[in-house]
Amino acid sequence: LTLLTYNVHNFDNYTPHTDDSPNSIISYIQNTKADIICMQEFSFGNSKNQISLDQINSALSEYPYKHFTPGNKTPYSQSGIACYSKYPFQEITDIKYDSSYNGSCIYKIKINGRILTLINNHLESNKFTSNDRELYAYMMKHIDDTELFPEFKDRLMTKMGAAFRKRALQADSIARIIHKTDSNIIVCGDFNDTPVSFAYNHIAGKNITLLKAFDAIESQTQLSITYSRTKIDVNRTLSVDFKKQKLSIVLDKLLAGTGVT
Repeated sequence: LTLLTYNVHNFDNYTPHTDDSPNSIISYIQNTKADIICMQEFSFGNSKNQISLDQINSALSEYPYKHFTPGNKTPYSQSGIACYSKYPFQEITDIKYDSSYNGSCIYKIKINGRILTLINNHLESNKFTSNDRELYAYMMKHIDDTELFPEFKDRLMTKMGAAFRKRALQADSIARIIHKTDSNIIVCGDFNDTPVSFAYNHIAGKNITLLKAFDAIESQTQLSITYSRTKIDVNRTLSVDFKKQKLSIVLDKLLAGTGVT
């Protein structure tokens, strides 16, 4: 079984797909020959200069089973997540979030007599603009430039904090579903977060190390955590619920039993 998960980024800004001028993302998907395709930022429009749903379906005609979960809809276009499969869907459940663009979907797919539970996800992004990304890249290269730090904090950290809180709630919803699922399960998609993040580890159902917990805090805040390895075993594993918790409470839980406060 070959599964492809791909944030198609609006099919390269809604570029049409024709025989004379194929859409490069559609062509890539065709060439993978994947059995199942999960796509995020799956978008199409209704004008001649936009890729249409008919163009997508025609190009991916080898996939008779398909489902689109809309996230954002305008009079001119739609965007969301989608799954195209060579195997039949037995059951489909859309998972809606408090978000205009993001969501998840559960597909029960019958493969050679067995049921696979597949969860396609597009979790909350930081919604950085091109200017935001330029500022972030500059700050990462010039970390000692304190003059821009207030702007960095006001513009970027505010967005990152809000997105982190939304992703935590979304991740919790997915983790609860996974916990209740006793069949074969694959979870894929665009999590808009790193392998050390709460969202990633909570969905994966992993107990993370104290070191990864520190890394997650540093990646989501402006804090830098300094510690002594002689006093703290940063490789010990633990499970902490970060959802709706103040940072001070999270740190208390992480450091419980270490003698460090």
